Amino acid sequence: MTLLAILPAFVLAADCGLSFDTANACNIYATSTLSYANFDVDSLGDASPVSLSMSTIAAEYEDHDRKKHGATVGTLVDKTATDLRWELGCSQIAGTKTVKLTVTRPTDFGADIYFGAEAVLMYPKDSWSKVADGEKEPYTFNSFGSKVPLEENRPDATDLEDNSEATSPVVNVFYEVSSKGDFEFKYVNPNLKYCSNSEDEATCTWTSLEFKETILRVGTPWADCDGGLEVGGVQDVGSIVPLYFGHPNLQRADYDTVIDVLSAKDADGAFVVTMPVYVALEIFTPETGNLVPETTAVYTDNSEKWTPGMPFTVDNTLASYTTCYKAGTPCPDNNNVCSADYCNLNQWNDIIAKLTANPNVKALGVIQAVGSAAPRTTDEMTADKLAYETLAVVDGWFFKGVSTQAHLNNVLPVSAAKGADKKSVISTGVPLFDASARTNPGAPDVWVTLTADATDLQKWNPFGWFPYVPTSEWAAMLYNVADEASKAQAMFDRGYGWVFLHSGASADAFSEPSSTLASMLATVQAGKPTGRRAQGEERRLAETEATTKWSCDDTLFQCVPVCLKTKGFSTVQVAESQCAGAPMDPCSCSCMFNAAWSCRGDDVVCTAQDTYSLEAQVVGDLVCSSRGTPKPERSEFVMRTANECEAVPTAQGSYPTEQCMEKYQAEKAVREATPAPTPAATTAKPVQDEVEVVEKKDTEQPENDIMSFSVPAALVAVNLIFA
Repeated sequence: MTLLAILPAFVLAADCGLSFDTANACNIYATSTLSYANFDVDSLGDASPVSLSMSTIAAEYEDHDRKKHGATVGTLVDKTATDLRWELGCSQIAGTKTVKLTVTRPTDFGADIYFGAEAVLMYPKDSWSKVADGEKEPYTFNSFGSKVPLEENRPDATDLEDNSEATSPVVNVFYEVSSKGDFEFKYVNPNLKYCSNSEDEATCTWTSLEFKETILRVGTPWADCDGGLEVGGVQDVGSIVPLYFGHPNLQRADYDTVIDVLSAKDADGAFVVTMPVYVALEIFTPETGNLVPETTAVYTDNSEKWTPGMPFTVDNTLASYTTCYKAGTPCPDNNNVCSADYCNLNQWNDIIAKLTANPNVKALGVIQAVGSAAPRTTDEMTADKLAYETLAVVDGWFFKGVSTQAHLNNVLPVSAAKGADKKSVISTGVPLFDASARTNPGAPDVWVTLTADATDLQKWNPFGWFPYVPTSEWAAMLYNVADEASKAQAMFDRGYGWVFLHSGASADAFSEPSSTLASMLATVQAGKPTGRRAQGEERRLAETEATTKWSCDDTLFQCVPVCLKTKGFSTVQVAESQCAGAPMDPCSCSCMFNAAWSCRGDDVVCTAQDTYSLEAQVVGDLVCSSRGTPKPERSEFVMRTANECEAVPTAQGSYPTEQCMEKYQAEKAVREATPAPTPAATTAKPVQDEVEVVEKKDTEQPENDIMSFSVPAALVAVNLIFA
């Protein structure tokens, strides 16, 4: 038996003792109980002695158990040269093995126990949740009752000879692929083991040889299959446009820019934008509203954030007003230059009305899920929802910053109360790990699981993890977009039905209109994919060179930077040796670690620690199941006490380095030692003491008319700058 090199835990790039691992690219993962070694053989390119190929079955056949399997339905295309994957048009009939996998490997791994022992395992892309226990080489029985390989797989097989110990340069297995999605494969052989202690067999685990650049895509996000036959795409596309521009008066030109695009009509008088578009407006959030005088804090009460409603006193007595100056400031004397239309709330409602004059456009009010130091409560977010319902009427809500399970738990009850005629969008900006949230009463119409720099896309895609969920449930919002057409198609390929692309280069790009908004909407609207890729698109992909980069793992499995390879539309994690230069800061990536199944009363939950709170918390079930351990039944747990059970750690996982843990703990200590911000006061110094407007004649502009000089310096002076 070949035992791989003994290495310390948590080493990512190391020598596992594989003779062909010239790059020392074997990865070692450590859980709380065992260590596992994995090697991406595709990282060696054409020099790799281990490879995987796929083929279809031309005619019905009978397997070794005398069960009949039909021929492959549809076509299987090798696109590894352009897209790092094979594509099978549709999922196959359940219960039939219609795809043949051939692994070519050296014949010196230990021939004496090759036959019937080595296997090929199938997993959803970027997951350790096995689709099946693994397929082994088919067999038959000879005249003496001995189990022997099939003659077509080993040409030297005869009816009389037991040649099961004969070597063969390939192993052939047959797989059932009855589900849509993206899948990857691993080859295992009992002769290849990694042992953290060579003297203790219990510490040995099989080493997986992975084919990270040989993905199998079954079906597409945009195609339906009728009887196994591929048909054209039938789902619609849309765009969710964030308008985080700020003050409705001071930034009105920015809002009008978007209004002009969405209200544009063609020569026949029809709206140019005909696909669904949701616009997200930040009106009632903790950071929005007018500033409390002599402070840098905004009013906390929603009824006071915008005029009319902002506290205004004359001689220390609250004064009512119905008109405002052009900048939205109170006008208690109803001067000629003032108008009710200028008041902030009227500006907001005018913006909403003009944005939604196109019936394809819906306005959503942003509700912030995260506070300054902790998740906002359901009651706090419900108050924001009520403000939208009464002060700035919108078509639904955009829940922003829902990046943790705690945020999601607080948001779902608010979303559940949205009403049948309202829309709900939940923006996580990270993959959805709580599959049950999709069927929760508060499940939104759309999940925004990607908000990112277009030049730093990571590997997760909704089609791979949720292949049967309509594309209309998934949204992607990118900035720093240079090539709209390719990025739109890349998002469609991943399974996103709602796509927004911004030309701005920085992370705060959504605070101003995109210079390419009109062309972006046209690109998304015209770019709805069909079941098959156009020939022109195939040619374009054929010319695409593979690129690699250091990045973080958006599945939160890896606690260190990983090397990602992109070719065509596919992005996969590959061996570190493929990325040039030094990696990113090893402590710069968030992850979840110490994942385990546990009990909460009668419920089985997944718990894990994260690199921010460092506390074990309940997280989405997919965090545990995607790490190779299916969800156990409640009755399967070993009880410590009558009310406490033994946690079941996941089979796979990673852990932050000791250096990174020290850094995370230090950062947490600083956060906990920092006092929470003081809430904004609800009373204000008389505004006329800041800007003398009360004594002016109706025909005169205020001496310090904030519209007559520079912004934002003048607005800071009158405490009205948008925060």
